[in-house]
Amino acid sequence: MGFVDDLGFIVAIILAAAAVFVWTSNRGLLAIRQNDPKGVRTILRSSAVPIGVFGVIQGVIGLDIKIQWPFPGSYDIFFGDVVMFFSMLTSSHE
Repeated sequence: MGFVDDLGFIVAIILAAAAVFVWTSNRGLLAIRQNDPKGVRTILRSSAVPIGVFGVIQGVIGLDIKIQWPFPGSYDIFFGDVVMFFSMLTSSHE
């Protein structure tokens, strides 16, 4: 099997998840300013599924990196561990 570099896809998923986080945070802050606790709950619940999907995708890619790409030294920490940490962060948002 040939070498497949997933780094571009990893960066795109991280940016998409970060965009959803920022969008949710801004909407949540606006609801807090309007003193609307039900609106805050609704906003957080509506963002749980997209962020959870990003977390699962990152988890699969992170496991692939950790298992199949044993980079020497600091490269493994830079790529694999960061992707796994971000997948745990996004998966726990639900």
